[in-house]
Formats: sequence, C-alpha cells, structure tokens
Amino acid sequence: MSKPQLHQTALDTLHMCGYRYECRYVNLDPWYSAVAPTVGLATHDAARDCLQAKIDTGELLSVDKCGDLGRDALNARWDNEGIWLDDSEREQGEAIVRGQAVDKTVRLSKFHAGYLAPLLQPIAVERSWVVEATGYPFDFAGTIDVQEDGVLRDLKTKGSSPKQGEADYSDQLTMYALAIKAIDGVLPTALWLDCIVDLKRGPVLKQQATTRDEGDVLVFARRLENAAKVIESGVFTPARRSDWWCSRKYCGYYDSCPYVRGRTVHTTGVKSW
Repeated sequence: MSKPQLHQTALDTLHMCGYRYECRYVNLDPWYSAVAPTVGLATHDAARDCLQAKIDTGELLSVDKCGDLGRDALNARWDNEGIWLDDSEREQGEAIVRGQAVDKTVRLSKFHAGYLAPLLQPIAVERSWVVEATGYPFDFAGTIDVQEDGVLRDLKTKGSSPKQGEADYSDQLTMYALAIKAIDGVLPTALWLDCIVDLKRGPVLKQQATTRDEGDVLVFARRLENAAKVIESGVFTPARRSDWWCSRKYCGYYDSCPYVRGRTVHTTGVKSW
C-alpha cells in the first residue's frame, strides 16, 4: 500500500499555519483558491502548453494562442474549482472581478510566450516526481515547472519584484534539487526563479539564479524530519494573528478558525467570504 505524499505546498502550509494544514490536508475540508493564485495557476497552464509545443515540434505557440490558452485555463479553474472572494472583491461583484482576472491571465500568458519562453530550452515541463522516504510517514512528491539540461526553473507570477536572495532561500527549489538528486543521481548545476511581475506599466521579467549543494540538501532534510514529527504528533500550531496571511483575504478558513476572535461569517455562497 502506497504512503501518503507530502508536497511542497503542504509543507509551506504547515510552516505558515498548522490549523490551515489540519483543515486542508488532515480533515480534507474544501479549499477555495483566491483570485491571485488562480491567475498564477492558469498562467502556468498556458506556459506549460507553450513550452511542451517547443519540446514536441521545436516551435513555440504564437503569443495570441498562449493568451487564449490562459483565458480558457482561468475560466475552467473558476468554473470547476471554485473561487473565494475577499470583502473588496465581493463589493465589486464576481463578474467584474472575473473579467479582471481573465484580462490579467491573458496579459501574463502573452508576456511569458513573448519574452520568457524564447529564452528557454526545455527538456521537460511540469515533470511530476515521487521520492520514496524510508522511515517517514509519507513520501515526497511534487512537480518541476521546467527542466533544462542540468537546470531547473520555477515560474512565479507576482505583484511586486522578488526580494533579494529569494531564490537562495527557496525551500521549493531545494526540494526540486533533492528530487533530481534522488531520481537522476546528480544535483542540478543551477536553479532559476523566473518571476513575471505585473506592474501598472505592464509585466516585467525578474530572474534570480542560485545553486544547491549537499549541505543545503542535508539542512532541508532536517526540516523534513521536523515536519514529519509534527504531522505524526497531530499537534498543529496556528499562525500568529500578526502574520499577514492570517486574514480573510488570504485564508479560506479564516471565518471558521477558532484561533481568531471577532469573525464575521458570510452566508452568500461557498465562493464568497
């Protein structure tokens, strides 16, 4: 019988807020994504198809085609997965917010196709992997956005430029490096954080390069061991009220959280908070 899988998203959630982790990954309570992450996921969908075409045919899809793919991906995720809206978005109305999300996804998808994709030489996109972890209550799993020859890349969509050194301290990139070492037998020579930043004047590309060595992997393994102990204990520490993500805008479980005082529960439907 296969063990449960621990993905980097779940690990990040555990570090941010144990209550959110418990709701989402232990109790399997419904989770509705916010607008910004959904735009990011839809942009990833378009980027994947664009780069897969380059692998398959040697040619990228057209910029307009990638914009259409982003639009269709956003609409599909919105319809099929559900979206939660914060207070200001509810005031605007779902139709307006959705239209803005579609426009943003098209803009970011076109920018990726026109400015980032031509720079890349992918050998795999969205490569799924599982590493069996002996002695752990779970195996490690994830998906690598883009793999080039000896190089791994992670695509992010952001509203502001990445912090200096963000790639150096990215647990996600470290986990990718660990996975490639376990699967392919060698650490990647470089890891890249490719950020499409959506500014008022239009999207811009911000990139950071980094590396990982055996020492980095060892330190990350200690973090995984600690996470395993927390998960096995069943004791999940909630986020601090001062943490920016502990708010209705960023957490779909905020209104049901027993560690937040003065909650206001909206009953207008599962897509609104």
